[in-house]
Amino acid sequence: MYPYYSRDRIQSDLRELGGAIRKSMGQNFLIDPNTIDRLIRPVHEALQTCSEPSVIEIGPGLGALTHRLIEYAPVTALELDPMLATLLRRQFEGQANFTLIEGDARRTLAGLTAPVLCGNLPYYITTELILESLSVPGVQHLFFLVQTEFAKRACAKTAESSFTVFLRNFGEVKLLE
Repeated sequence: MYPYYSRDRIQSDLRELGGAIRKSMGQNFLIDPNTIDRLIRPVHEALQTCSEPSVIEIGPGLGALTHRLIEYAPVTALELDPMLATLLRRQFEGQANFTLIEGDARRTLAGLTAPVLCGNLPYYITTELILESLSVPGVQHLFFLVQTEFAKRACAKTAESSFTVFLRNFGEVKLLE
């Protein structure tokens, strides 16, 4: 059972490790089960179309998406924060469908392959992470939780930026609500 549906529980476990939520790292944690369900549904549907389903999850944080993703496919999680990596190890220890790589996803994505990439991306490096994700061999579907303004700009029907035009060269960009 996923343990982090309350802010108090998150803060308590981070304090136990001598840490706290760090906004400087863009940490924003999912705690609403309904939001998690809405995010998982399209990822699950995409995985069903893959001959060898697997997922790379960028910035799993506390594992809100991870605990659901491992029900459907092997997950390779890329986590930068050592405290969060410790909590992820505790939570998913012994899970055959879970692999944790500690480090910056902008560097650790190189050499990985999966048909599905997803993550809850920090605003200040969203563009970099999406661009790096596009170079992952075999990637067929990308699902990212990003700030509303960024999502609207990326999905604009009329080109608002070179980034929007660039994304369209790789496929359809949709805002899932």
